[in-house]
Amino acid sequence: LLSVGSKRSPRRWATAIIHQFFLLSWDMWSYRNGQLHCMSGILAVASHKTLDAIIADQLALGHTGMTAATRHFLFIPRATLSGYSTALKKQWLASVQLGRRNFAAILQPANPFHREAVLMRDWLLPCSNFCSNSL
Repeated sequence: LLSVGSKRSPRRWATAIIHQFFLLSWDMWSYRNGQLHCMSGILAVASHKTLDAIIADQLALGHTGMTAATRHFLFIPRATLSGYSTALKKQWLASVQLGRRNFAAILQPANPFHREAVLMRDWLLPCSNFCSNSL
């Protein structure tokens, strides 16, 4: 059969089997990646659920602790937010968290060592508060 070049030769048969195994492994890899990384895959669904829970927490906090410039993010309906892609949800969360951080920064004194400076001044100059009254 080898000398005739028949399609039933063992060499062609072994080559075809090896080729089919390669195709099978490729198809399995492609199916796995499709299930894992597609828009309705396992990772995407888990990511959406996690982000939706964090968004619900931020919406429950309300607009307290946010600057006026970033409060408009909270007026987007929850149904609209849940329809966003993961990238847009992450961007929305980053904007809201930045608004809360900026509000907290506004409330703090400009000098981070302000309290220490007042304490040291009062300790070094204890008479400045009381001595002027006794004279």
